[in-house]
Amino acid sequence: MQDVRVLALGVLNDGHIATPSTAYDTGWYKDSAKPGKQGAMFIYGHVAGRGGGGIFYNLHKLKAGDKITVTRGDNQIYTYQVVSSKTYPVSHVDMDKVLSPIDSKVPGLNLMTCTWDVVNGKSEFNNRVVVFASLVAD
Repeated sequence: MQDVRVLALGVLNDGHIATPSTAYDTGWYKDSAKPGKQGAMFIYGHVAGRGGGGIFYNLHKLKAGDKITVTRGDNQIYTYQVVSSKTYPVSHVDMDKVLSPIDSKVPGLNLMTCTWDVVNGKSEFNNRVVVFASLVAD
C-alpha cells in the first residue's frame, strides 16, 4: 500500500488539464467527480521524474480486480475495483471516455499517466495509459 498526496488541478490556457508539479504527487481534476460521487473522479500522475520512477511508475501493472482506496480529507474511505485499462497514443487520448465512469450507473475512478517511449527532442512520452475503476459497494 502506498499513500499518495492528491492536489487539485485545473485547466491550462491551451485547454489541457494541468499536471502535478512533481513526479511524487498526483492531481485530481477539480471538474471531475469527488470521491464516491456520481461520475468519474480523474486523477493524473507522472510515470517518471528527474530522479527516476514517479508516483504512477507501476500504474500499468494494475489489472482487473485490483483494489484502490481513496481517503477523503474527512477520513471517509472509498474502495474502487479496477475494471480495465487502455493505452492511447498521446495525440488520440479520448478525454470524453477518460472523464467518464466505465459504468455510468456506478461512481468511477480513472487514473492516467504517461507510458512507453520518450518522444525524441521532448521531455514527454508517446502514449498515455488509463486505468478505469468502479466504486465497490459496502
